[in-house]
Amino acid sequence: MHENNSLPYFPFCWRLLPVIIIIIIVLNIIGHGSCYLIIITEDEPPGHVVFNTSLPPLGRSRHYKINMHRSASFVHQILHIDTTDGKVVLKRQLSCDGIYYPSLFTVYVDSVSNQSRGVDYYSLPLRIFVSGEKCDRDSGDYENSEFSSRIHTKISEAKRWISETFASYALPSADSWTGICLRKSQFVNSISSLLPLTVREMCHVRYVDTSDPRFRIETSAGDLVSADNQCIKEPLWKVTILMEFDCDNLNSEKEALGSGLVSSEHRLKIVYHHQDLNDTDIAHRVRRELRNQSPFFEQALYIASVMEEKPPGVLVTTVKARDPEHSPVSYSMVSLIDSRSQGMFAIDPGSGMVTTLTSLDRELMNLHYFQVMAMDDSFRPAINVLDANDHAPVFEASEYEASVRESVSIGSTVITLKATDQDIGRNAEVEYSILYPDDNSNSEPEAFRIDSKSGIITTRVMLDRERTEVYTLIVMATDQCLPVVERKSSTATVVVKVLDDNDNYPQFSERTYTLQVPEDINWSDNPVIASVRAVDADQGNNAALRYAIIGGNTQSQFSIDSITGDVSLVKPLDYELNRNYRLVQAYDADEGENAAIKYSLDMRNEDGELTRNFPLTIDEQSGWIHTSRELDREESARYHFVVVATDGGKPPKSATASVIITIQDVNDNDPVFEPNIYEAVVAEDDPPGTPVVSVTASDKDENSRCFYTVTYAPFSWVHALS
Repeated sequence: MHENNSLPYFPFCWRLLPVIIIIIIVLNIIGHGSCYLIIITEDEPPGHVVFNTSLPPLGRSRHYKINMHRSASFVHQILHIDTTDGKVVLKRQLSCDGIYYPSLFTVYVDSVSNQSRGVDYYSLPLRIFVSGEKCDRDSGDYENSEFSSRIHTKISEAKRWISETFASYALPSADSWTGICLRKSQFVNSISSLLPLTVREMCHVRYVDTSDPRFRIETSAGDLVSADNQCIKEPLWKVTILMEFDCDNLNSEKEALGSGLVSSEHRLKIVYHHQDLNDTDIAHRVRRELRNQSPFFEQALYIASVMEEKPPGVLVTTVKARDPEHSPVSYSMVSLIDSRSQGMFAIDPGSGMVTTLTSLDRELMNLHYFQVMAMDDSFRPAINVLDANDHAPVFEASEYEASVRESVSIGSTVITLKATDQDIGRNAEVEYSILYPDDNSNSEPEAFRIDSKSGIITTRVMLDRERTEVYTLIVMATDQCLPVVERKSSTATVVVKVLDDNDNYPQFSERTYTLQVPEDINWSDNPVIASVRAVDADQGNNAALRYAIIGGNTQSQFSIDSITGDVSLVKPLDYELNRNYRLVQAYDADEGENAAIKYSLDMRNEDGELTRNFPLTIDEQSGWIHTSRELDREESARYHFVVVATDGGKPPKSATASVIITIQDVNDNDPVFEPNIYEAVVAEDDPPGTPVVSVTASDKDENSRCFYTVTYAPFSWVHALS
């Protein structure tokens, strides 16, 4: 029903006309629901089941009967209903000649339950159409096109008869009613359980809409649920459901040939109350609402025009709604698009006449949209305006700019987008999605996600400014119109700039700078003997470097330019005193805890030895390396280990440096003969200069050259041996 909700297209230019256009939409969201239309042929024998009105999901304790106050007196002569199973059957074979009863009549079937809660009263209308060969054609066979056309015309006329199924639903409550509170999507009751057995077995049901926006239908299960968190204080309210039945037991080709249920629309009106149907005021209101049927507009769309600059009071058009019980109908009208329209037109609540309230200016506004509601004398209106999805969502801006720090955690909010749609209902519900990055950037759309409902863009990966500094995203907002092919959408561009964090430490261009300086260089001119360079991948102040000598410059013989990294000699060198120096370190420009550096020795050196066994320690604040016990070059002449510098940031950043310490020798070891006693034999007649014995001594010190002397005591002479 009303599949095409788009506003009409007018193939002319508005601005060329000296008139103002007024469009009034009065589509019935709860439309012209008909009763259950059943075709019965004259050939059906007595006992034929016309319709099964039972409601199995509501239990077997229900009592079914034909309401003889609302049905014609002849009905009990031709139809019978089983009071326990709700089957309506033929008492006798029917005749379509209309002599004893008309060929089109209505039967009302009621059912009641003794339970104190749930559906305590239920009434459905059955529209019976009796068809027969002798009544519907004069001659020829059933393929006669004129005969089929006449039958289809009668069926179409029968469908126009307005009626609806009534149900009274007793809510569980205490004696004193204080209201009922519902959560969003909370189950209220099953609408599918209120469908008679014949419909459940023979028809496919589509739930179109509800009259009360406080509720909605979950179409898959056919359940009525709360549309939002809410509390209802009224002791009585009603909801009208519009449904469409597609019944496969009788198609259009068989309507003229056999019996069955005709596909149609149907309205189910449920009155919710909290008390039993006794003689209270609530009971009287329930009965009145069950008898009352909703008004409806016979024309869905009104288009009118009026000349500009006319005095107030010009008649624009007259809308008309009809009430099935001929109750008085009152009208109201609200603007749909521009609130200024509300003050320019008025509707007479009794007659439906729409008139101007002021002199109109086409250049100011040349098009006005209104919705009109018709309400009878019941307590709630049953006519609403079905919105046409004629507007696409619109973002608050066509381009957004946002920034986010690269160190934020995954799931952090970047920006919230908002798009609005001037339609209503599902047509105004907006869902968001990220389409693709700009073709001219290296953006990665998977770096971000957007909540489809709230429009909040969040990070979905860790960001790295040094890898990608700017992301360009295309975000689409789509309304939720049904069917899907009629949905409208719009896009906006989001430029996300990643802000730098100090997450990179300085890196020297070379790991080790090695140079040789002559001992006799003229130091008085403070010559630059080396230039060291470091870079930082960060940005701005985070990449600003300062150079300093923090160790090894024991005699202050060197200085370094803190900005350029140039190393100068400021005191003379002495090769014999110190042959090598290890001097320079770079640090970054952080402040506070981020710049508080602590030094430590790595647990193991490159050979896998534990550094805690080394005779060395490092001051964690200054970085100075000290001896922790007496050194012995002969035990270990060289120490090679790694120093770790860690800042106080969260999370902390660290850097490492390799340190090699060579122990200089001190002459602290005596030469040692091996062996320490030598024995030799010499003949008494050997001439002077004859070799007697060769002795060897070794020294653990660095310069191990030994000089030998021979002593003899108490008698001695000394020879110098080399």
